[in-house]
Amino acid sequence: MQIIEDGSGKDFEPKRVEAFKKALPKMTHIFKEILDTESAEVLKVCRKNDNSRLAEQSMVR
Repeated sequence: MQIIEDGSGKDFEPKRVEAFKKALPKMTHIFKEILDTESAEVLKVCRKNDNSRLAEQSMVR
């Protein structure tokens, strides 16, 4: 997180850094929840549907 904060205004757009910091607790919660319950199944679905490509496209926008 320190690298992202240090890069705010240089490497990263400040508004996006703030949005990321605001969303991080929820993302962490979801990540931990998935790990505890469904990690193997989630990975199977992502691989089957090639969601990695979909995620990359949504990050570009």
